[in-house]
Parts: sequence; structure tokens; C-alpha cells
Amino acid sequence: MPELKRAEISRNQIYDIFIIIGFIVIYILFYYFVTVSDTVIEGKSQQMESPKSEFQKNPMTTSEIIEIPTAVPTAVPTAVPTAVPTAVPTAVPDVTFTPMVNEPKSYSIKIDVSHGFYPNVITINKSDIIIWYDDEDQRTRIVLLSKDGLFENKLMQNQDKYKYQFNQQGKFTFNLAEYPSNKEYNNATGSVVVN
Repeated sequence: MPELKRAEISRNQIYDIFIIIGFIVIYILFYYFVTVSDTVIEGKSQQMESPKSEFQKNPMTTSEIIEIPTAVPTAVPTAVPTAVPTAVPTAVPDVTFTPMVNEPKSYSIKIDVSHGFYPNVITINKSDIIIWYDDEDQRTRIVLLSKDGLFENKLMQNQDKYKYQFNQQGKFTFNLAEYPSNKEYNNATGSVVVN
């Protein structure tokens, strides 16, 4: 009769098995026990919980359930099932859907006379903010023009910033012009498309 050999496992194999088991335990802990996460939004810590339905927020108690009696006949034929009392809630919670309000986002556009606007065209959402950065190093002053009259001409010096919040939809065009004549530079036009 052949002799049975015992399987040998090296220390490295045992070490690898323990590492795999450790990763599995960490995954299970994260998956099952982490329900609330802390996030940092603009330097403020806020707790975010998983969303609950209206039924989870307002559970019905037994006092809110009434029994509806049904007539039970005295002689029940074998082919007809008997009536079963059913429970009906007395109050149905109001479900109100509120649209998610997104915080306005900020986008930056570099401007200089040589290259115009970068990016040349940008698409944003209503209430978002554009910040124009004067990156012009050859001219001391340039003027930012709104072709659609959103704001008055803005005189900008090197490294100046100007921000504007777009509260209406549409396509808006901007130009750069020389100071003080407001003569527009060629190829220095940019657009903002607001959805």
C-alpha cells in the first residue's frame, strides 16, 4: 500500500495567505461597517449620510394601521377561499422631490494679446463663475470687453483678475482691446457658452 505524504507549505506561502486574508477582512470592514464618511468641502468638514427614502424617514407605527373587517360566511364551500383581513395605512407620507442644487463652479481663462483667450471657447452651467487672468507681460494695460454688454469695460494690468457670475443662458463673446483707445486686438476673441 502506498504511503500518503503530507503536503508541505512554505513560510512564504503562509505569509501570502495571511496577506490575502487581511485584505479580505479590510474590504469587509469597509463595505459593511462604513456608512458615514467625512468629507472636506472648501475647508469645512461635513458629514454625508446615505440617502433615506421617505418611508425610512417616517416609518408607520402600529397605531397608524387599521384593520378592515370582512364578512366571513357561516358555511364556506371548499372551492372558494376564505377572505383574509388586510391592513391599510391611514396616512400616506407626502413625497416631495426637490431638485439637487449644484454649487457654482469657478473656471479660469488666461488672457493676453499674443494668444487671446485660453481656452478660446468654454461651456459652463448657469450660475458658474469665470475668472479672467491677465497673463500679458508685454503691455502694461489691456481692456476686457463684453460684446454683449454683461459688464462695463474692465481695465486690467499684468496679473490682474476679474470674475463674473453668469446668471443667464446663451453664448457670450469677449474681446481684448488696447488702453486707452479701446481698439480691439485681432485674434483676441473668446466665448463663453452658458447652458
